[in-house]
Amino acid sequence: MATYKEIQGFAVQNFSQDPVPTISGWTAGGNLSQARFSLAGSGTQTAALAFGGRVPPGNTHPTSVEEYGGATWTSGGALGTGRATLGGAGTQTAGLAFGGFDSSQTGATEEYDGSSWTSGGALGTARSELAGTGTQTAGLAFGGENPGSGGIQTATEEYDGSSWTSGGALPAARAALGGAGIQTAALAYGGTPPINGASYEYDGSSWTAGGTMGSARTDLAGSGLQTAAIGFGGATPSVTVSSEAYDGSSWSATPSLATARKDLGGAIAAPSTLSLAFGGGPPESNATEEFSSFSEPSSFQTDGQVFYNDTEFKFKVTSATSADAWASGTNLPEARNEARGTGTDTNSGIVFGGTLPSGNTGTTYQYDGSSWTARPSMNTARGLSGEGSAGTIASALVFGGESQTAATEEFDGSAWSNGGNMNTARYTLGGAGTQTAGLGAGGYVNSGGVQTACEEYDGSSWTNVTGLPSGANALSGVGPQTAALMGGNTFNEYDGTNWTSGGTPANPAGYKSVAGVQTNAVTVGGNPPSSAPTTEKYNGTSFSTSSATLNTGRYVMGSWGTAAGFGVAGGTEPSRSNKTEEFTGSGTLQIEDIDVT
Repeated sequence: MATYKEIQGFAVQNFSQDPVPTISGWTAGGNLSQARFSLAGSGTQTAALAFGGRVPPGNTHPTSVEEYGGATWTSGGALGTGRATLGGAGTQTAGLAFGGFDSSQTGATEEYDGSSWTSGGALGTARSELAGTGTQTAGLAFGGENPGSGGIQTATEEYDGSSWTSGGALPAARAALGGAGIQTAALAYGGTPPINGASYEYDGSSWTAGGTMGSARTDLAGSGLQTAAIGFGGATPSVTVSSEAYDGSSWSATPSLATARKDLGGAIAAPSTLSLAFGGGPPESNATEEFSSFSEPSSFQTDGQVFYNDTEFKFKVTSATSADAWASGTNLPEARNEARGTGTDTNSGIVFGGTLPSGNTGTTYQYDGSSWTARPSMNTARGLSGEGSAGTIASALVFGGESQTAATEEFDGSAWSNGGNMNTARYTLGGAGTQTAGLGAGGYVNSGGVQTACEEYDGSSWTNVTGLPSGANALSGVGPQTAALMGGNTFNEYDGTNWTSGGTPANPAGYKSVAGVQTNAVTVGGNPPSSAPTTEKYNGTSFSTSSATLNTGRYVMGSWGTAAGFGVAGGTEPSRSNKTEEFTGSGTLQIEDIDVT
C-alpha cells in the first residue's frame, strides 16, 4: 500500500490541535451588556462569568450577572448581594463569589450553579480588594483590606464548599492584587501598598517569594496556573495596557491590551494562553478582549501544507498564510539617531534619548500604532545608551550612554526617576532585561577602549558579573536577564551566569535593532546603511535572512516589540531620520478541512 509521502512527495505531520498564528495577542471580543468596573470573574475564555462591580452614576453595586460564550454576553442569575471589589473563583456553571464592599466590607460568599446563586459560608475576615482563585469546592481568598479590622490584610482562607478556614498568611499585607492557580498551588502578584510587582507562591500551607513583575501595578486581573499565569491591566499608578506572563520563576512581557484599564475582571480559570479581560475603567468600560498565544511549527509557513489532526480525526491544509513584511508608520515628531526604545508590540512602544542637531536629548515619545505622544523627558540627556529591552511603556530602564555616563533611570509610565549608577560608565553598550532585573554588557570607555564588562541590575543597584568573551561595542540585546541575546557583528547568549557563542548574522554590523527573545529574535539595520535594510531571524542557533527588508536602510534606531511585531524609529540614513516602520512576522491565517470522501 502506497504512503502519502510516496504519492505526494512529502510526509503528513500529525498534531493533536491545529497550528495557530504565531502572532499572538489580544483581540476584541463581545462587549458586556453593562459597563462596569471593580468586578470579579470566573470561568474560561469561551465560558466566562462576570459579576459584581460598580456602575456610575452613583457607583451603585449591581446584582446583575453576565455569561460569556466566546462571542457574546448574555444575562445570568442575579447575585443575592450586590457588591464591588470582590473575589471570584470557579467556572461558569460552578462559580464562587466572596468578600467585597457594599455599604461596608463583607464576608458574604455565594455559589453559582449556572442559573442561580445560593449562600455559602462567610469568610472569617470580611474584606474588599482581595484576590481569589481555585474552584467552588476548593477556593482560596487572600489579601484585601478592612479599615475596621486591621487595614490591609495578609490573611489567607481556604474554602471547602461549605466553610472557610485559615491558611498561611501572605508574607506582606496586600490589597488590589491579582491571583491565579488552585488552592494548593496558587500565585499572588502585584497590589498595594506600595504599588509593587512582587509575586508569592502558595503550596497549600505557606507562601514563598516568586519572580517580580516587570511592571509594578495594582488593581489588575489575570488567570492561569502557578507555573503558567498571565496578569494584565491595572495602574502603575497610570492606567496601563501592559500584560505579562509568568512561567513559574520569572515574568516576561506579552502583547498589550488594546484598552488601558484598571479594576477589570478576568476569567480566573482560563489558561494563561487563552485568557479573557472585561470591564474596568476609568471611565467604566464594557470592552472584552481575548488573549491567545500559541507556537506554530515553522513548516506551516507555506500555503498548501497538509497535516492530520488526531483529535478531530481530520486531514487539514493551511489555505492562507502571511509573509514577513515591513510597513511605514507615522513619523517621529523630531528626527533623531542613537535613541533606544522598549515596548511589547508595534502598538505599544516608547523611544527615548538619542541625538538631535543640537546634541544629546532626553525627550521621550510613546507610540500607539498610529500616532506619537510626547512623554516626560529623562533627567540625563544621552544617546548610545543601554536599555531594558524587555521592558514596557510603563516600566522602562535606561543606563549608560554618551557622553560616558553611569547614570541609570527608571520610567513608570508617568515620569523618569534616578536609579543606582553603573559601576563602569560607558556608551555604545548593549542592554536587556527589565526594570528590576536588567543587564548591561560591553560598550566603550574613552580611557579604556572597547569593553567586556557585564553588570546586572536588581531595581536599585548594579553588580559586576561574568564579562563578554571578548570586547564588543555598538551592541543591541533582547530577552530577560537570565536568557539574553546580545550582539552586532556576532551574537552571544547569556544564561544568568555565563556567556556562550551564538550565531553570526549574514549581515554582520554594529548598531542593529533587535526584538524578541533568545530563541526567537529578529534583527535589522546596522552600519553602513547600504546593507541595513536586511532583516534576519534567529532561532536560538542560527540566523536566516527574511524576504522582508526595511524601506529605508539605517542604523542606531530606537526599537521596541517582539519577533512577531517589531517597530523601529529614527536612526541614521546617513542623515538623522524621523521615519517609523513596523514589522509583522509570518504566520498561518487560515486552515481548512480536506474532504476525503
